[in-house]
Amino acid sequence: MFQIKLNREKEGSRISVKEGRLTIDCTRCPGPGSVEDRQCLTCICDSAKDVSEIDSIMLHGVTDTSFQGDALALIRELVSVYSVMTMDPGDRRGTRCRGCRNSYRRLTADQIRCFPDVDTDLLKQRAMQTKVQNEVCEICLSDSIRLFDHLQSMLSDIKSATSAGCE
Repeated sequence: MFQIKLNREKEGSRISVKEGRLTIDCTRCPGPGSVEDRQCLTCICDSAKDVSEIDSIMLHGVTDTSFQGDALALIRELVSVYSVMTMDPGDRRGTRCRGCRNSYRRLTADQIRCFPDVDTDLLKQRAMQTKVQNEVCEICLSDSIRLFDHLQSMLSDIKSATSAGCE
């Protein structure tokens, strides 16, 4: 499995935002644009995480796909989860913490590749089993556990919304 990185300098802008519509150019991506594809969903979330207001999302490829209404609301929720997963709260603590093997970024690295099938229980277990080396580590690990609880709550809300929509 490969990660999709948007390199806007070499490839030109692959995303654009105009009047609340986020358009993602999928012409260079393999396969059709679909939220059922994990790579595509990750790309959508990565593209949308820095956009404040989105009224619709358009995947521009061989076949254009548009998301609005309930589908857009669920994608926005997944974008929020992805944003929490990819944030790095250790950045504010300095370079020593950023490189730490117990940092939030390192604890979540393998689960980001599994997005949106995130095992929050595993993440919390990792953080709780980590040996605290000093006061800063204790604060960092408690922040991580709090964020993992938040992720679990967000994912539960998404699952309940999608199961309610199927009834």
